[in-house]
Amino acid sequence: MRLNIIVMTDIILSLLEGQEWWVWVVAAISAASAFTAVTPTPEADSKWSKVYSAIEFLALNVLRAKDKPEEKAE
Repeated sequence: MRLNIIVMTDIILSLLEGQEWWVWVVAAISAASAFTAVTPTPEADSKWSKVYSAIEFLALNVLRAKDKPEEKAE
């Protein structure tokens, strides 16, 4: 099982090696991840919530990795 994972990883890395676009993809994911880590999650009904959710998707923050928006105190 472990050998299969190593072989698959080697195949994937050999395909991505030397691809200039890969650097830009990794940079975009890293920047989006850093942005979502340092900014608070906007409320669900705010105008920035759709933009923020797109950035979260780009940062690969999905399922349990997502922060829930803070609810208004009444």
